Amino acid sequence: MPNQPNSGSPSGPPAIEDLVALFFDDPQQLGEVNECEAEQMPWRYADLLAHEGHMTETVEKLFDGPVDVRVLDRRFDQPYYAREITLHRQEDGQIVQYGIARLDVTFLDDEVCEEILAETIPLGRVLIQHNVMREVQLSALWEIHVGTRLAELFQCDPGTKTFGRTAMIYLDGEPVIELLEIIVPHTIRIEFGHSA
Repeated sequence: MPNQPNSGSPSGPPAIEDLVALFFDDPQQLGEVNECEAEQMPWRYADLLAHEGHMTETVEKLFDGPVDVRVLDRRFDQPYYAREITLHRQEDGQIVQYGIARLDVTFLDDEVCEEILAETIPLGRVLIQHNVMREVQLSALWEIHVGTRLAELFQCDPGTKTFGRTAMIYLDGEPVIELLEIIVPHTIRIEFGHSA
């Protein structure tokens, strides 16, 4: 069984190893992860990741169309709900992003909580549609050489390089939602016609 999430409300930036441990017994299945700066990333990845906005909006703007969420796994250890997801272009079902989110449901209104737990709408879109008072704070950027499980999801070779980020969403000033968001390598090629 994967490790239990840490107890207590998150007080600092999300720890990538804690989020990965929610769904991976062996973190190498996700990949080799090293922190980096925006200046060390290809600019197209930096545009997608180095900001303080919702990735749902960012990816939808990139493709000029909506994305759907698919929940691969979830954990509910009161009061924490965590899920492992992929985002897919609604147009053709193409996977464009992988993510892990963990949130404290005690900070959510009942209607917002029900929509998130229904697992049919991307998290960012739920918060936006309900006009929840929120602030996204970028925590860190990551260079990732994908491991076997991510490679299978992304349909690429193990070791393929991509990039991701960790971020925290504050609701009414409280740190409530921890995020790990990883761009699928071919997302860049889909939009720009070749790799970054």
